[in-house]
Formats: sequence, C-alpha cells, structure tokens
Amino acid sequence: MRDIRSDLQERVNLMGERIKLANDHCEKMIKQLQKERDAKTTELKTRMAMMSKLMEFEQKDMGKVALEAGRPASPKLSLAAG
Repeated sequence: MRDIRSDLQERVNLMGERIKLANDHCEKMIKQLQKERDAKTTELKTRMAMMSKLMEFEQKDMGKVALEAGRPASPKLSLAAG
C-alpha cells in the first residue's frame, strides 16, 4: 500500500491557499462597497444640508413677506405656493 500522506498534505495546502484567496477577494469587495457607501452618504448629507439651508432661507423669506403684508407668517407656505 502506498503512503498518500504527502499527497493529502499537498491538497490541504492547496485548499488553504484557495481559502486565503477567497477571503482576500471578499475583503477587497467589502472595502470597495464601504468606499461606495461612504461616497453616497457624503453626497446625500451634502444634499440634505443644502435642502436644510434652502428651507431656512425660505422660512425667513416667507416671514418677511408675511410681516410686510401685515399678517403672521404661515408655516404651511412653501416654494409651491409662491
């Protein structure tokens, strides 16, 4: 009977290398997805800040218009109403 321990060890080593390659590939993909997520959330946060500033401006502007007209400012007024 032939000793196959060296063949088995070689196969184990190959499987270990494949596992390492699979893990490395997954880690690379995870980093790419995190990078994409960070870029998207940064973009959305920037848009949200711009919208908040626009809402703040609109509230102040509508308050001035309402005061000039002699009536209290309505919080329901929006860009669509003007």
